[in-house]
Amino acid sequence: MLLSILFGYGFAVLINNLQLKNYNTVSFFARRMFWLFVIAFTNSLFFGGDILKSYAVLGIVLLLFRHASTKTILIAAIILLVLVPLSSGYTRFVASMLPIENIDKMQPLFSSHHLTDVLKYNLTDSYVMQSTWAFYAIFVQHVMLCCFLWGMYFQRINFFENLSVNKKYIRRMFWFSVPAFAASTLITIAEQKIP
Repeated sequence: MLLSILFGYGFAVLINNLQLKNYNTVSFFARRMFWLFVIAFTNSLFFGGDILKSYAVLGIVLLLFRHASTKTILIAAIILLVLVPLSSGYTRFVASMLPIENIDKMQPLFSSHHLTDVLKYNLTDSYVMQSTWAFYAIFVQHVMLCCFLWGMYFQRINFFENLSVNKKYIRRMFWFSVPAFAASTLITIAEQKIP
């Protein structure tokens, strides 16, 4: 989540700098996301479960917010945050309805001494599995985009540049987060015990 927030923050910094220099923000950032996807694809050949491809795709979605007001970004971030529990529940529903590629059946490929078999396993794990696994395809992407928008919002209000001024807000967030985290953890534990 922290990495996703930083990605959104970095996106906002980059877009702001490009606009100041009168660059075409869409083509510049789209090229960067294309090369990020190429790097992700290459990485996923050797390491299954690469997450950079999601950053590349959702990074393009962020371009829709490049001219949005700070208030609009905040509202979108809050809406996505509030919808996280609904997304989690919907993910469970979809997961129970959709078949999923059984990666266990492909385990012999990973243990193979043939490079092509290992590459096939990793690509299946990174693309087929994560596309058919509702938790990743829906919930994880939802949370990622939410964090991206929070990062953009923090950049817009210069939150990290004014940490000393924002100390009271940081304390409030901390003391709000602790009980919220404890409550969500207890709810999750309780849900797991329900048959």
